[in-house]
Amino acid sequence: MKKMADLDYVSVDKYDNFADYRMDITDLHLKSESFDCLLCLHVLEHIPDDLQALREMRRVLKPGAWALIGVPIDHARATTFENPHVTSDEERRKIFGQKDHVRVYGRDIARRIKQAGFDVVGVDYCECLGSAEREKYGIIAGEEFFSCKRIST
Repeated sequence: MKKMADLDYVSVDKYDNFADYRMDITDLHLKSESFDCLLCLHVLEHIPDDLQALREMRRVLKPGAWALIGVPIDHARATTFENPHVTSDEERRKIFGQKDHVRVYGRDIARRIKQAGFDVVGVDYCECLGSAEREKYGIIAGEEFFSCKRIST
C-alpha cells in the first residue's frame, strides 16, 4: 500500500518495529477524525478491551469513513466467549485456539462492532475474488470481513 501513489498509508502496531507508529489500539495517539479508511485484520481477538479498541478506531475515522475489520469467528457459537481469568499460554491455546488470543468471537460480532458506533455489513470476499486473488491476499475460504461505516453523532 505504501507504493500506491494516490494513497497516504500509515501502519500502527504495538510491538512491530517496522510499523510507522508503535501504539496501543485502545489508546491511539492520532488526531480525531483524521482517517478516511482503517484496516484492522486479525487484531481484536488479541485485545483484552476490544470495545475500547473499536471506539478508538471510530474516533480517528472521519464522519462517514469506513473500516474493514476481520477476526476469526466460530460460527457454531451464538455469542462471543471470553474469560479474563484464562491467562496461561496452555489454557488460551486450549480454550481460544491460540496462546495470544483472549476470546473466541461468535455470530454476535457485528452487534459488538455496532456498539462502538458503526453501521456493519458482513462481506464474504471468497465469493468476490478468484482463488488466485484469495491466495495472493491470504484470505481463507469462509473467512468473513466486516465493512464498518462510522456513524456520525
